[in-house]
Amino acid sequence: MRVFTWNSYSCNNSSSYRLVGRFKTAKDAKKVAKELSAFFVEYGEEFDEIVEENDYTIPDDPTPRAIKLAKKYGVKWNGLLHWGDEGLRWSPPDVVAMDETLVIFHDYCGGFGPTIPKILKKAGATKVEKEDDSHPPVTVKMTLPKGKKGETVAETLSTWFAQGDEHEDLDAWGPPPWDEEEIYGSAEEVAWASEGEEIEFHLPLKLNAVEFLIEWLDEHAKGYALSLCQYADLKRIKKRQKQLATQAMAASTVDASALETDGKTFLFTGKLATLSRAEAKKRAEAMGGKAASSVSKKLDYLIVGDDGSPLFGEGVKGSKLKAAEKLIAGGASLQILSENTFLKMGGTTAKKTAKKPAKKPAKKPAKKTAKKTAKKASGGKATVDKKFLFTGKLASMSRGDAKKRVKDLGGVAASSVSADLDYLVIGDEGSPLFDGKKGSKMIAAEKLQAKGSSVQIISETDFLKLKRK
Repeated sequence: MRVFTWNSYSCNNSSSYRLVGRFKTAKDAKKVAKELSAFFVEYGEEFDEIVEENDYTIPDDPTPRAIKLAKKYGVKWNGLLHWGDEGLRWSPPDVVAMDETLVIFHDYCGGFGPTIPKILKKAGATKVEKEDDSHPPVTVKMTLPKGKKGETVAETLSTWFAQGDEHEDLDAWGPPPWDEEEIYGSAEEVAWASEGEEIEFHLPLKLNAVEFLIEWLDEHAKGYALSLCQYADLKRIKKRQKQLATQAMAASTVDASALETDGKTFLFTGKLATLSRAEAKKRAEAMGGKAASSVSKKLDYLIVGDDGSPLFGEGVKGSKLKAAEKLIAGGASLQILSENTFLKMGGTTAKKTAKKPAKKPAKKPAKKTAKKTAKKASGGKATVDKKFLFTGKLASMSRGDAKKRVKDLGGVAASSVSADLDYLVIGDEGSPLFDGKKGSKMIAAEKLQAKGSSVQIISETDFLKLKRK
């Protein structure tokens, strides 16, 4: 009996492969990209025909089409060029030229061999980068449309990129807004920064998804610039992201005791973490102030909710915050305050007859208290069949290692904060239990605790001390 394998050309080291060539002009890059796109299609069809004519045996010699291309550029064809796990004709490599950069990519390939790089150089590439086995990175700089549409787009992107706080691997993220397929790689390869109407991001992406990204940007951006494989952008955007977070944090740190409240106007924006809008307005009135309905030169304080607040490097700026910043830049005396600062304010002659807020605002615990609470929470607790969720940056292990430890403890790894969650474990690096800022998961867990939930918030250090029980 004879067994045939239908066009199975893959090898054990098949993986994603990209090859990048830099040209003097965008015109040169586009011309070569067009030629190579046609070549890969013709080569795939020719290769498949030769294999079929020879009892599905992979040829040792280069095909006539390969020899023809090599001869044109004065090089000798060396090595076997193949891709995919079935007929080559069905999935040729993607070739894209953007500005002076040309990228060849295939997500299941044994490599492009030594000849294609030589051809790129002969075709005018000033630099051909070493072949890499990862997806090509894309950098986008976009301007948001004005008004509600821009806020919606910003919120969509912010929510999507926020998955990096929960998942280190991009294949655990949901599909991006512009495509239905998942992306692959590590969150370390992603950078995201938002300031006003300007947004920048950098991430690895399949080349065939770039056209979907462009279509999405055409519909959702006021203007944009897009580039491929500009590796310096990752470091630059991460640095910018850190600078914005630091500036925002500094702007939100105000001496609340020195702020006057009598006769002052207050306006609230964003999601309040500790009280409702009605309760916030009552509190402002109890301090001798009054609630405003819009941003104007007469406004004294714009209070930004702490839940996902841009004042702490999270979320995006809404229209009220942008309007207030413009007024401040024009000389207005209004101040932008965090919800936490608002809770520390007290009127110089607060109205004695004012009713207390229906819900007492939660006070931010002192560092030592938070640390002590976290330590107490972890001691002698049951772990078998308990649900664990991680948030923040772990200092001693990866998320994967943490989940393995949960399994060893007999527990279950959860994907979100819910009423049946048992432990929320907060990474020690920059932890709000010690010196950092609260994230959305911690705020959600605290809200559940306030409603009587048994969920416990513990530090990474105390998680490591847990034993199977």
